[in-house]
This record gives sequence, C-alpha cells and structure tokens, in this order.
Amino acid sequence: MEVDHFLNFSVCPGERKYTDEESSELAKCVSRIWRIYKRQEYLCRSLMRLEIPCRFRCQLGCGYIRYILFRKDLSEIYDQVKCLINDGELSSIVLSNDYHLSAGEHHCSAYIAKLVTGQKELLDTYQTLVCKLDRYTEASDICLGHLEKLSEYSQSLAVQREHFAQREPAIYFSVA
Repeated sequence: MEVDHFLNFSVCPGERKYTDEESSELAKCVSRIWRIYKRQEYLCRSLMRLEIPCRFRCQLGCGYIRYILFRKDLSEIYDQVKCLINDGELSSIVLSNDYHLSAGEHHCSAYIAKLVTGQKELLDTYQTLVCKLDRYTEASDICLGHLEKLSEYSQSLAVQREHFAQREPAIYFSVA
C-alpha cells in the first residue's frame, strides 16, 4: 500500500483520490500561479534596476527570492497532479511580452502599481488553489504558508506604493 502524503494520492480504500478532472483543474491553477510568479519576478528585477532606496531594494530582493522558492514548491505540486499526456512542463512557460512596461512607464510608481496588481491576482489564484486542495494535505499547508507570506509582502508593497506616489515627481533618472 503506497501513499503519497504530499497530495494524499493513495490506493487505500476510504482515502480521497483526485479525479482526472480535479487533477486537470489543479494543474491549470498551478500553471496560472507559475505565470504570475514569472511576471512578478520580472517586475522585481526591473524595479531593482531603477534608482530606489536601499531598504526598498532589499525588500524587493527578498520578494524575488521568495517567488523563486515558492515556484519550486509549486513545481512539486504540479508534478503530482499533471497529466503526462496533456500537461507540459512548467519550465516551458515563458513570460509574454504583454507584461513588459512601455517606454513611458519606466517610473517606480508604475512598476510598483503593476507589482501590487500582480500580488492581488496571485493571492486570489492561491485562494482558488487552496479551495481545490484537500485541507489536510501537505500541499494545502504549503499553499496556506505561501498565502500568509504573500499577504504580508502585499501589505509592505502597498506601503511602498503610497510612499512612491507622493515622492515620484522628485525622482529623475540620471544619464551619464
């Protein structure tokens, strides 16, 4: 009797097993979160290239690392629920050009606004994923932990957004 405690897949009678349809929905949800993470990573890297205070740069760096680590956890969940025939590899997902900022949007407040919007989308998608997972599985616990940390990060980004919205007119890019 082999049991996978990560998503509670098992051959034991009486234990819940995901149907093909449920597995497909979970895989779609995880791949959506993966895409959002890729976009958020891009925005963090782009924002860190601008002239910003050191403390905010460190906060963005921590967020960037968190995105990478959480993506790794999601990759393990995805590997458990994906259909080998229909679902591809998460690593094949690339960032679309739709998420890049236009030439006129290269201000801190524009990047932060997109980052905050992405965080809201990420939190909503995580809520959807958690609702689809069995409550007492390790995957659910991991996603709830991600949700908690991402909520804290969202609050700190919202504070920075307000800070830069007040300060933006005084920021000029220097050209050497």
